[in-house]
Amino acid sequence: MTAQQQLQNWLEQHRQLDNETERGQFYQHLIAVLGNQDSDSLREGLLALKDTVKASRIKAEKSLRAQAAGSLQVFPKNREEQELLQKLLERMGIPFK
Repeated sequence: MTAQQQLQNWLEQHRQLDNETERGQFYQHLIAVLGNQDSDSLREGLLALKDTVKASRIKAEKSLRAQAAGSLQVFPKNREEQELLQKLLERMGIPFK
């Protein structure tokens, strides 16, 4: 199993844990496993972790960019509410469609 596959496996196992006791046991297991690895295996693991974090960051940034152009949707009940809302938003500098 490659370091990347092992990291993904650990992440999946961690997501399935429900309480703090299980998480504590899981962390102790990880410490034991990592403590028994040689420096080359640890280096591979760190590189795999770096790649995973980089991919997650890129995915999060794309998601944020897509949400940055968000909008506010309001459905006024009548014409008076629509005009009042339009004037209020114009004063606040928010485009009204």
